[in-house]
Amino acid sequence: MSDWLPGTKNAHGVYRPHEEIELHSKGGARRAAIDLVETPEGWRSYRGFSFFTGNWWGSTGPITDACQPHPTRDDAIREQVARFHSDFEKLTDPSMQREAREIIAWAESLIPDQMDLFEAAV
Repeated sequence: MSDWLPGTKNAHGVYRPHEEIELHSKGGARRAAIDLVETPEGWRSYRGFSFFTGNWWGSTGPITDACQPHPTRDDAIREQVARFHSDFEKLTDPSMQREAREIIAWAESLIPDQMDLFEAAV
């Protein structure tokens, strides 16, 4: 059993996430993820993705102090959704563009709808 607890850093300065939100393929492979950790400075996050078409491009990374802290979990998720958009904006392969749209739709579904927030307050 590891003593590396969520919210703590290992010897290399990498935080163990409190939460790992994942999108899986039909076969169960991890297609995309947003990892979140709450630190004293705020919520930090990082995203990862893998394409299963085209050139099979993917990217991921650890959460470290270099990741921008945000006051809320939702703000940290919004940052990663924006980064998905910028990561994918220059894709030219149609099959990868389709996958990118699916990943972005999933990621955007994680952001609360502002109208729902206003309705809940009433």
